[in-house]
Amino acid sequence: MKTILAAILAALSLGTAQAVEYVTLTPTNPSKTVAATDLVEIVGCSNVRSSSTLLLHLTFSDETEVTVALGGYRRDGVNSGTAFARTLSQKYTGLTALRSSATTDVITLKITPVSEINAVTPGTVLVLPENSTGNYDVVVEASDDLVSWLPFFSQTVNSQTAKKFFRTRVVRSEAPVQKP
Repeated sequence: MKTILAAILAALSLGTAQAVEYVTLTPTNPSKTVAATDLVEIVGCSNVRSSSTLLLHLTFSDETEVTVALGGYRRDGVNSGTAFARTLSQKYTGLTALRSSATTDVITLKITPVSEINAVTPGTVLVLPENSTGNYDVVVEASDDLVSWLPFFSQTVNSQTAKKFFRTRVVRSEAPVQKP
């Protein structure tokens, strides 16, 4: 029982490691290390007490360092304490580290591992039951417009061409005509 539980927990932790991660950089947690292949998106930032420009320091895999100004913010009125939030949607790849030098502001990041970006999940799984009778054909079809479908035979597909969609069907083969 302990072995099964350990295996389940290990599988769950491996699955979690591949998921999209949201991280908030704060004055007490100002930096984050990422893999150079990760897609890092700045999804939001807020100003709690200051009116200065919010800076984010980026380190790329070639050790280039860039400082990004996320904009100047001001509070609504004098000492009202209102915090402004702003969604930025700036995306970066090739980063290895991010650091905020803010003393009161926060920055929220969305970190997507490359394995999650390229993940392909089938919409349906085709299954032939063990007790099925007769012959079946597995048909792969291709389409450029999702309306007209043509049989697709094994070949190399050029990734530079227009989008091509594929679907797979299982159809019962017609029984051969028997001569009398």
